[in-house]
Amino acid sequence: MPQPKQVFMSYHSTDLAFARRLDSDLLKRGIQASIDARFVPGKSRHWTIKEQILATDCVIACLSPQYLADEFSRTQLFMARAYGKRVLPILVATFTPGQSPRIDLLTAGQKYTHAIKGIEELDIADFSDAYPVWGLGSYEKNFERLVDVIQPVPKPAPLNSKLIYVSYNWKDEPFAMRLAKDLELARANVWIDKRNIEIGSLWRSAMYQGLQKADYFIVCLNPDAARSDNVNHEVLVANMRKIPIYPVVSEGIYRSPDLMAELKHALAESSEMKSLLDPVWFTPEVSYETMLDDLKKAVGLDQALESRRDGIFISYRRADSQAITGRIHEHLAREFGAENVFKDVDTIPPGADFSVYYRKWLTGRAAVVLVVMGKLWATMKEENDPNCVTRICKNGDHVRIEVATALHLKELTVLPVLVDEAKMPQSAELPQDLIRLTTINGLLVRHDPDFGRDIERLIKAIRATQQSNSTAQTQG
Repeated sequence: MPQPKQVFMSYHSTDLAFARRLDSDLLKRGIQASIDARFVPGKSRHWTIKEQILATDCVIACLSPQYLADEFSRTQLFMARAYGKRVLPILVATFTPGQSPRIDLLTAGQKYTHAIKGIEELDIADFSDAYPVWGLGSYEKNFERLVDVIQPVPKPAPLNSKLIYVSYNWKDEPFAMRLAKDLELARANVWIDKRNIEIGSLWRSAMYQGLQKADYFIVCLNPDAARSDNVNHEVLVANMRKIPIYPVVSEGIYRSPDLMAELKHALAESSEMKSLLDPVWFTPEVSYETMLDDLKKAVGLDQALESRRDGIFISYRRADSQAITGRIHEHLAREFGAENVFKDVDTIPPGADFSVYYRKWLTGRAAVVLVVMGKLWATMKEENDPNCVTRICKNGDHVRIEVATALHLKELTVLPVLVDEAKMPQSAELPQDLIRLTTINGLLVRHDPDFGRDIERLIKAIRATQQSNSTAQTQG
């Protein structure tokens, strides 16, 4: 079993609770981020930190107002940059109220040139849940981005290698991310900033690289996008490079005559954007799904996806078992191919039809459904819920819908996977449509040093199920 990958976590003492949470989650993914430097009496603290930084490839900089103001924290960041380590900056606290954290970073960069200056030019993810525009807007979603930089996660191979660049204004983010996810589910090769720009990368350089490689350019239109400097710049480059441009309008804009009129007026006022008034836009005149189908045809996506029933569907609850589930997914993706492992259904954007995302995969591709259960899987409740009903017992709970659907489909094998020392739930803890889950033997997946052996047992169980299904289909 390989040793955990080493990273250095730089943080201020006031953010110790956050650092310990992140350290624990990273360790569950096989990444060691020591946060408690052991200073030897008589030995320089700076020398101890320097040794730890030199022993790693990446340095996670946990940015907060206290971090920027603290000389020892800034020294760590300076060492990381001076020795050529990759710096992964993340926001872990709130900054000056009423303004972007970038202003605080710029101010600190002017005052502490060698340590801070230039950090604001990197892609920075917000782990504090205070700045949704930065990264993907929450600890849980940005955690996956962070892991993917340190230890890249296998991704499905696209059926069409041509790159589709998606441009949007942040106010249209839910629609843009939904569109990108739907295209990816159709096995398209998609570039969208928050999924393709790595934390710590120069975001403008990454944007230019995406545009340089793009074969198609999709721009999500709304009045703010028409006035956005970034969107205007992207459209200008796309026109210069003669990339086919496909304007797309969300349902919220299309159904509002006032917003449509404002959009057309804003486009007409922009020298870069006014050319978009001429082509016919992709609109949800009939439905979002019809618009998506038209867009797929325009970018040359092959609709004849593989129909083998040997896929692996991973159902889990992010707040219960995100870190260890991510590590399980990495190993299964490497073993079976990323396109054959489905995960993260609970990241579906607002407004999307849940059944569109999971039902087709469960009924057409899946052979095995892994139900990953941690200690809180059956007992977790919503905060401030006056009825105190567990999430698994609520009719609209995504995890309940996934598992109930899988149990109902006779051609699927459901395997409970117990993690973080969890035990199988009792019948009394589950709704009626999940009771059968308690009759199925669960598989245990523990952390290191047992993880390697446990994941091998899980892989063998999956292969045995796939072989059994293949035999049954042949005989049938």
